[in-house]
Amino acid sequence: VICNPPFGSRIVETRQKVLSNFDLGHELSLDESGALVQNGVLDKQETGILFIEACLKLLREDGGRVAIILPNGYLGNTSTKFRMVREWLLRHASIAAIVSLPRFTFKSSGADVSASIVFLDKRPEPLTTLEMTRGQHIAFEMINKLGWNAGDKRQATTYIRNQDNGTLLIGDDGLPLIDSDYSSVLDDLLDSQAALEHPWLLQDRSTMHKTGQGWSVDMSLVLDDPDHSLDPKYFCRKNQEHRAQIKARPNMALGEMVDVIAELSDSDGTRVVINPSGDYAYADLSHITHGAFEAVRMKGWQLPDRARHLASAADIYFGSIWGSVGKWCLAPKNCDGLVITNGCFRTRMKRGKERYLTDLVAYITTESWASQMRAMARGSDGLAEIPASALERVLIPLLDDDARDALEPFVQNLLEGRATIGDALEGLESDGVVSPISIKPRYSHINLV
Repeated sequence: VICNPPFGSRIVETRQKVLSNFDLGHELSLDESGALVQNGVLDKQETGILFIEACLKLLREDGGRVAIILPNGYLGNTSTKFRMVREWLLRHASIAAIVSLPRFTFKSSGADVSASIVFLDKRPEPLTTLEMTRGQHIAFEMINKLGWNAGDKRQATTYIRNQDNGTLLIGDDGLPLIDSDYSSVLDDLLDSQAALEHPWLLQDRSTMHKTGQGWSVDMSLVLDDPDHSLDPKYFCRKNQEHRAQIKARPNMALGEMVDVIAELSDSDGTRVVINPSGDYAYADLSHITHGAFEAVRMKGWQLPDRARHLASAADIYFGSIWGSVGKWCLAPKNCDGLVITNGCFRTRMKRGKERYLTDLVAYITTESWASQMRAMARGSDGLAEIPASALERVLIPLLDDDARDALEPFVQNLLEGRATIGDALEGLESDGVVSPISIKPRYSHINLV
C-alpha cells in the first residue's frame, strides 16, 4: 500500500459506527503488565491516524508492506494520544525506515506541516511487549534538498550550480542536474542494518547495498525514551553524531545545570499574581534576540496573556519553540517588574552550579545549541515545542578555565543590564552623564510617527 492520507487535527472521523471498527478509534492504555488495552470508543479521531490502521488491514499477513506519509506530530508528539498511536503501530508493524521531508514540501497543496515517509511491513502477529524489538533497527533519513523550491507555491525546479560562478552543471544526458538528496539518501538507507533486517528492500539490488554501514538506530534508543518518540529530527545521523561529538569532550546535561521554573511562579514555586495597577516592563518574543531584549513599559492591566514569567536577577530565558530556539536573554540584576513572554523556558542555575553560567551563556549563542534544541522539538510544524523532559537531555560542552575567564566580563555586562549600546546609553542617562533627547513615544506600533 502506498498512501498519502488526509491528515490534520481538523480532519476527523466522528461516526461511532466507523470508529468502533478501528483499534485506533478507541481510547488505548497500557495495563500493569504492559499489555495494550482497548477502552471505550472515542468521540472523534484524526482521519490520518485511522488510515495507518486501514493500510495495515489491507495487507496480506506474509510480506505485506506500506509506504505512508505521516505528519511528524504523529511520530514525536508527547501527548498520551500520540504515544498510544506509536505503541499500537510498533506492535503491529516493523518499521524499516522513516525519511523526513522539509517543512513546506506540500505547500502547493496548502499544507505547511513537516512530514515523513514511513516504510514498514506487517508483523504476522502483534507483539505482546515492545521489549521484543530491542536489537532491531530503524533507518532515519533526512531529505534537505527536494529538487524544487519548497518556499513558494510555484515550486520552481532547483539545479546544481557551480558555486564559484553560478553556472548550471550538466549531466551525461545533456540536461541540467537537479539539486536533490534522493539518490544519496536511498543509498544510505539501502546500506543500513535496517535494510538487512528487511530483505524486501534489497531484492534485486546490487551487492554494494548490503554492507550494513548506512545509518540506522537500534530500537533500544526508542524504547529508552519514555514517549517512544520516532521523530526523525532526533534520531537522524546529523543529530546523533553531533551529540556524540559533544559527549567526547567535558560536558554536562542541561538538566544537571539548571532548574526550569514554571510560568507565573516565583523562584521558590510561589504563585505570582500580576497587580493591575503595578508598573511592569514587558519583553515579547519578537523583542528578544541573541542575548539582548527590549522591554515596553506597561501597567499590569495592559499586559497581554502571553506575559507569563515575572523575572528575577540571573534568570536565563531561551525559546521553547522550534522556530525561536536561537533567541535568549539573561535577566539583569536590576530587573524589578520585568515580565517575559511565554514561548520561553525560564531557567535558573542550580545551587552549586553557578560557575557554569558563562559556559551556558556562551553555548546558547551557537548553532550547535540551536541544532540540538530543534532536534528535541516535538510536533509537525514551526510551532513544535521542546518538552521540558527533553530539554533536560540537551548537552552543554564545558569551557576550560582560560575560556571561562575570557568570557566572564561579557556575562557580567549582561547581568549589569548592558547587553547593547542602547542599554549602556540608558545607564549613562540615568547617571546624568548623557542628556537624553525628550520625545513622547508612539501610542502604538501602527502609528506612523
